[in-house]
Amino acid sequence: MPALAPAGGFTLIFIDPPYGQGLGVKAAAELDRLDLVARPGLLVLEDMAGSEMPERIGRLALRDARTYGDTGLWIYVPKDERETP
Repeated sequence: MPALAPAGGFTLIFIDPPYGQGLGVKAAAELDRLDLVARPGLLVLEDMAGSEMPERIGRLALRDARTYGDTGLWIYVPKDERETP
């Protein structure tokens, strides 16, 4: 996938894996490891509302969380380790 990425990464990534299996966090961690989230950029993770998501996934910091019916959205932004979320 890195070969397909634009220089500097993607400015918006939306992850919508099967709910309740932890696949979204794993995918987000891999995207972070590959440095595919641009600065500035957003990674939106969808899962079942009420699911627990970490405050940080690598260099991605949780910026906002929203609930729409039984759907939850967690919005992450890239942060330098020296920055506060």
